[in-house]
Amino acid sequence: MNNKLHLMILFLLTMFLITATSAMATSVIPTTITGKGVVQNPTCAALNYDYGLKVDPPTPGTYSLPYGLGTATFSVYSTVAGPLVDWSSTYGMDAVIVKGGNGANEYKYNPESFGLDTGLHAPANPNGKWAGVSHVNFCYDIELQVSKTATTT
Repeated sequence: MNNKLHLMILFLLTMFLITATSAMATSVIPTTITGKGVVQNPTCAALNYDYGLKVDPPTPGTYSLPYGLGTATFSVYSTVAGPLVDWSSTYGMDAVIVKGGNGANEYKYNPESFGLDTGLHAPANPNGKWAGVSHVNFCYDIELQVSKTATTT
């Protein structure tokens, strides 16, 4: 009877971990960027985005985007697998870069994301856990809204 109870508890714990891991998934698959120099420490401009907001050190909070475009908010929290980043923005983000360890993860949003994403992380260290977050870049462009109205006389 004890073995059955232990197996049931093990099964329930396994199911809980699978569900918890799924809940940490982001809405996009990141591109891992590694290398030396600028490649290892990418900026929004180096990755061909027009504008960027770099938060370094990665102090959680709400940050104003230049030109009064809106705000970007993020938080960093610890998990067994390593630190995760959640973010939201009032302006459309084309990408979010999470730098940590010897590389960075670029999360590209196409179309741009006006909402939020959760569970972003830096690349894994050799031990298999995600690296600590060094800084976060919010990458975006400014899209002009042009309209034309014609009236007949």
